[in-house]
Amino acid sequence: MHNYTGERFGFATHNFIGSTPQTNTWMVDGYAFYAKHRLGFQASRAYNQGRLSAEDRKRVMALAQRLPDIIPLQSASLIHGDLWTGNVHAGRDNKPALIDPATHYGWAEADLAMTSMFGQFPEPFYTAYLEIRPLTSGWRERFPIYHLYHLLNHLNLFGGSYAGAVGRILDRFVGKATASR
Repeated sequence: MHNYTGERFGFATHNFIGSTPQTNTWMVDGYAFYAKHRLGFQASRAYNQGRLSAEDRKRVMALAQRLPDIIPLQSASLIHGDLWTGNVHAGRDNKPALIDPATHYGWAEADLAMTSMFGQFPEPFYTAYLEIRPLTSGWRERFPIYHLYHLLNHLNLFGGSYAGAVGRILDRFVGKATASR
């Protein structure tokens, strides 16, 4: 799926990540797409619901501005968008079947990051993936940046139990919040 690439990030239609609307307006710049339509959207939504502090919203946006320094240049790949163990099932003849997509053209690393978020795909999956589609070194170390989008979405959907995980990622990539210094 990730070998289907395009010139732009987004999709022909908007869709959902769980029950949350997901904007897929086409953009040429993957960093701007992820900053605006993924991190910025979820951070603003969480802030407006009182689930994210103003300072943490600023830290999300500071991280969004730093994406080009952290994430290597990647083509826009067709991705599932919500690729975790619960969305992979055995289909006919025990072949894998994917359900509940949040499909768009995005960073392939973002899909791979989701495979480690709630459980872990078996290690042979990653070995086989890398044989077909090599990645830039450090790809696993970048997973938390991609997790941030999904954690913010979970914060919006399910509440404060996800705030700590959001804060730890922001601490790691942006620095500690002023209140905790």
